[in-house]
Amino acid sequence: YSDEVWTGIEYQVAAHLIFEGMIDEGLSVVNAIRDRHDGTARNPWNEFECGDHYARALASWSVLLALSGQFYDGRARRLTMKPLINKKDFNCIYTAADAYGQFSQSFDKGKLKVAVDCRAGRIGLAELIIQYPDPRPPKKLKVRARLNGQSIKAGAAIAAGQITIALEKAISLTEDDKLTLSLS
Repeated sequence: YSDEVWTGIEYQVAAHLIFEGMIDEGLSVVNAIRDRHDGTARNPWNEFECGDHYARALASWSVLLALSGQFYDGRARRLTMKPLINKKDFNCIYTAADAYGQFSQSFDKGKLKVAVDCRAGRIGLAELIIQYPDPRPPKKLKVRARLNGQSIKAGAAIAAGQITIALEKAISLTEDDKLTLSLS
């Protein structure tokens, strides 16, 4: 194996660098992989390791988790999303044990808009934890929450830039459900 480059290990190193706060260094590793597998010399859909379509390259998923700050705690029904890039205009897939969907946040003139929609499956939500996308977070936040356009009760607390949004009643998002939050 001394002459082989295993992208799966490179992706693990990249994700670890990002988790440790070395975002540029981690993305540099990812860019080197993508440059090698750009479709001109190597197949961009098959990072060849120990055989055709080897699974180790799926470690690339850890880079997505690192960059999005994504974590789901099913018991607590808590979704954490703390993007490290494009914080003021972020859009990403999220995954949970039984669901996947889209998370987005946009920030403009002191207003933060967040959306969590379910594309398939079921995800229980009682709390959402996000990071305020501006280096100067406010001391207090007011939150307006809507589930499929209908108002629901929620509260927001902020400490050290981390926002915890607690829904008064836990919800289950299923296919085509959408939770939207406006914070100001």
